[in-house]
Amino acid sequence: MHNNGDVGLFLCWRVRHGRFEDNSMEDNGRYGISIGHKDTDNEFVNNTIARNGFSGVYFRRETLKNSGHRNAFRSNKVLDNGNERQGYGFYISPQAEDLVIENNQIADTHAAKRTQRIGIYKVNGAGSVRAVNNKMSGHTEADYREGAMAPANARLQF
Repeated sequence: MHNNGDVGLFLCWRVRHGRFEDNSMEDNGRYGISIGHKDTDNEFVNNTIARNGFSGVYFRRETLKNSGHRNAFRSNKVLDNGNERQGYGFYISPQAEDLVIENNQIADTHAAKRTQRIGIYKVNGAGSVRAVNNKMSGHTEADYREGAMAPANARLQF
């Protein structure tokens, strides 16, 4: 899934219990993967998510009842996403929770003009994210960042 104007893989309206394995989502206008309305309990394994315009993985803003809960990302390459103003490997909007991000390579590999400024960004109001054993490198701002007002019970776990 490459060179699309907006999104490589767009999950919408109850995509559940899916397994997305050995895919490439590259050079899309905004997002490699976009997850939102009731998209729960999916697993993403051994994918390459690279050079997308805003973020590699984007959890859309939803209500708590309708958000993309319990999705897992394992052994993926999330590389070089973003543009000259902003860039994220994972961008997690409210109210997504119970997410697992483990054993991935999340990095900006550019020698100059880096675009993926933050590896995992968790916006105010997002729920729990378990991020473990990820290989993080090259981010100009932070490997992990949370919004300033995230609730105390919604911290990233390392």
